[in-house]
Amino acid sequence: MNFEAWVKPHLQNGKGYIAYNFNLYELDEDYFGAELVASTAYDPEDDDWACETVFSSGDELFEYSSANWETALKEFLATVSAMIERDGIAIFGDKVEFVTAGFIDGTLEVLYSKN
Repeated sequence: MNFEAWVKPHLQNGKGYIAYNFNLYELDEDYFGAELVASTAYDPEDDDWACETVFSSGDELFEYSSANWETALKEFLATVSAMIERDGIAIFGDKVEFVTAGFIDGTLEVLYSKN
């Protein structure tokens, strides 16, 4: 399944939030997964804001392979950025102010900021 086919139904179910994050996981040596979470708050000084989720894609992860975690992160960031550039930020809903992504135990990269 491609990324957009996976994410669009989740965005339909989870629209209307201020902040979205893609939690990335290393599932195996060269296999990775992404979970979409949404929140009604965002704190640029504390990446733990993404733990205060009100919506999640849950166990239904977007799974993909990559050479290593660094490449997996770069590829995923490029994929989400390309979708936002092509489809616009409205795909996340009319209240979105932030979209981030990163490994669950790492730093979150800001892909979109309203400010």
